Amino acid sequence: MNFLSVLALGLLGSFSPQEAQSIFQQANQEFAAKNYIQAKNGYQKLLEANFVGAELHHNLGTTCLELGELGCAIWNLEKASQLSPNSEDIHFNLAWARAKQLDSVPSVETPFFYRVLRNISNPLLAWLLLGFAWALLLSFVCLRVFPKQARLLRAMDFMLWVLLGLCAFTFAAKGYAPSQWEEGIVLPETALARQLPTEQAQPVFELHGGLKVRILERTGQFVKIRTANGQEAWLSLPSLGML
Repeated sequence: MNFLSVLALGLLGSFSPQEAQSIFQQANQEFAAKNYIQAKNGYQKLLEANFVGAELHHNLGTTCLELGELGCAIWNLEKASQLSPNSEDIHFNLAWARAKQLDSVPSVETPFFYRVLRNISNPLLAWLLLGFAWALLLSFVCLRVFPKQARLLRAMDFMLWVLLGLCAFTFAAKGYAPSQWEEGIVLPETALARQLPTEQAQPVFELHGGLKVRILERTGQFVKIRTANGQEAWLSLPSLGML
């Protein structure tokens, strides 16, 4: 495995790329030897040092799944799926983890529009914007050089402006969407949802690790959540892994 290919923020970490590569490979070896706790510790060291990547989250999620820690498993596999939406291995392991969930309440379904936005990467949008901008510039030049093709070139200009506008809208929507639809995964084996944002408030229901919920608002160390069946309550912030 080439660990350098999965890093997004590695240079911000407390390890050098060579040290991170060594920790990652050692964790992989521990996983292969079925030393899952040691493997998990290795992967978590990298996450805590600001290293991220689909393979890192996938390996940690799979390790947590072997340890029976569904919250950790599903959260990491969801993160891996966001970073690598076309990976069959990630989707298979995520489905396997979800099948082990204990809650009778289903996980919240992410609306189609937000799923599409998550699957479109910012670098791809940036390249498309740049490409369409250059194509427009080239069409303006061609319009002067080939005036007889003016009708065709103006039609091409119109299509390029539309595509450029769609890219710009999508880019803006990706920045706006998370504030409108935020999700989290219940991390501990069980978590008490309370009536009010305080530890002294009365519990109203219990959730199990791995359940995906919608985040409605935050107050201090508590977040208000909504389940798929419409129930709303407050959970302590450490009980949730944000997506």
